[in-house]
This record gives sequence, structure tokens and C-alpha cells, in this order.
Amino acid sequence: MSHTTPSSSDSSLKFNLQGQLLVASPNMIDGPFSRAVVLVLQQNESGTFGVVLNRKADERVSNLWNGVTGLDGPIDQELFRMGGPMGGPVFAVHRSEGVAEFLVVPGIFVTANTKLINYLAVRNETFRIFVGLSGWQVGQLEREINQGIWFKLPADGQEIFGNSDCLWETALYKYGRNVWRDVLKLDDRFIEAIYN
Repeated sequence: MSHTTPSSSDSSLKFNLQGQLLVASPNMIDGPFSRAVVLVLQQNESGTFGVVLNRKADERVSNLWNGVTGLDGPIDQELFRMGGPMGGPVFAVHRSEGVAEFLVVPGIFVTANTKLINYLAVRNETFRIFVGLSGWQVGQLEREINQGIWFKLPADGQEIFGNSDCLWETALYKYGRNVWRDVLKLDDRFIEAIYN
């Protein structure tokens, strides 16, 4: 199946955030993004869109999904996430290129088709189902990053598909290590001594 890759080549974009993690600053103490870790799905001339990885949906969402879709079997509630405060389609973020409708970064895809999500569930593929989106106007997120509201990290499958219970803390730890290594140019052995 072919999939699309959204354009992020607009020269007004200061840096490409697509496929990156945004980790909420500890100073963001209230609101929908307090202690949030967001995966940026798309960035283009219309704005930036992503999903919160560490907001589990309650049982009502999975029950509604399983009741309405008529799929082959129920999908485990643990796979459902509240993607953000904006409405939008229910969709899956997954690793299966064969059922991809949209490419985030190599190895990470999006599918909104109910039958394809069912296919992922029946085959016991790695995926998460999201209800809702997070979004920012053009330039807004870059300003928030420059103000220290968000920290950015490259995403990997562990953050996207792993246990989300301590994801915010784990991502902050990873960000701190990256700052020591990349910004301050400290040796990994020195960083290990600091953190251990």
C-alpha cells in the first residue's frame, strides 16, 4: 500500500519537528500538556500536529470503540491514548508499513482505516490507538521551544510503544543526558558518573 509523506520543506519552518518528541518542561504545571510527551506527526505550512503519548484513555473510550466498530475482537484498553485536546479521527500509530496510510518517519506510520486497525490488532502488531490531536499554529511551537516550554528529542519505538507510566520522567532524563553530551560536549563516561 502506498503512503504519503507530508511536506515539511517550507522555508519558514526553523527546524523540522516531524518524528520528534516534545517533552513538557517541569515549569508547565497545569493545562492539557502538564507532564506530557508529544510525538510530532506532521509539520507543514498549516501548522504542527502531534499526539500525547502518555495520556491513557479511560475504559469508556475502548468500550465505545470495540462496540461501534464490529471488529473481530476487542482491542485491549491499554492500547488507547488521548492524543490531545483537539478533535479528529481515531487512528493508529504503528510500525507496519504494509498498512500505512501516512509516514511519520521511517518505521513509524499512521492509519485511520478501521479495517486496517483491525488487521494490526488481529496480527498482534505493535500499535497505539489515539483519540484527539494536539496542534500548534505555524511558528507557535518553535517559539514555545525557544522559550523553554518544550524540550525536543528524537523519538524511538521505546517511547512511542513502550510503557507510558513514567514516560515523562524517562524523557526528561534522556534530554538531560543529551544536553550534557551534545551541548556541553562531555564524555559519556563522565555523564555516567554524574547519573550513577
